Amino acid sequence: MEITIWEPPIRHGFKSTTMPFPFKGIAGVTTLEPTENGTQLTLQGQVTTVGILRLVEGLLSKQVKKQDASNNHTLKQLLEAGV
Repeated sequence: MEITIWEPPIRHGFKSTTMPFPFKGIAGVTTLEPTENGTQLTLQGQVTTVGILRLVEGLLSKQVKKQDASNNHTLKQLLEAGV
């Protein structure tokens, strides 16, 4: 990965420089903003598929969003527990 935005502790961005799967590109930005009750984490990402993966792009997108939500929930629990 290559860091494309570095504004600690608020925002960072990245892009992939090598692809382990048939993707043309992966890029994203993570933003952290204080709120009344803690911190708002916002993830924005873009993946460009190629070849056969273009046929299942919609399903792949749904699965990635579901996995991200699960990962973020686990991260929240760990952070709140002080782990």
